[in-house]
Amino acid sequence: MQACLSNRKVVDHVAREVIRFSAEGYKGHERPNWRMMSIGHNDEPTFWCECEACRAMDGPGSTWKANDVYDAYPNDPKNQHGTGPLGQRYAMFANRVARPGGQATPRPVGQLLRVRFHGCPPRDPKLKLEENVVVEFAYSDHCLKHDIDDPACPKTSA
Repeated sequence: MQACLSNRKVVDHVAREVIRFSAEGYKGHERPNWRMMSIGHNDEPTFWCECEACRAMDGPGSTWKANDVYDAYPNDPKNQHGTGPLGQRYAMFANRVARPGGQATPRPVGQLLRVRFHGCPPRDPKLKLEENVVVEFAYSDHCLKHDIDDPACPKTSA
């Protein structure tokens, strides 16, 4: 189950925890030395929130079909809907967490923007990430036999 990313209480809670961990540390790490904090999702590709506000974050023309496992895996031959739009939803959430109350968080906020189910960039070309949002790239659809940029690889050069 994923969190409701449009819920202001969820956004505020995550932002408070980022600020608190930055100041106090976490479980025996009283003097934190990390450079950013990840606000990633649960590692489960389905069961995203279906509330009206979250669906609205996906934008018009969204191809995401609620809780269809094949939408989470764009390269699966059973996928009939193309790549999902959850990248936009997650970018909007990250921006909201990164600027609670209009003030930047003390450390950059990380997000996994490229992991299958929200691997596409935001659908809205005008949506820009806040300066303290860092995009983490976790390319999970690559071929393990070739370098990621090998033009001879049929999977990555297509």
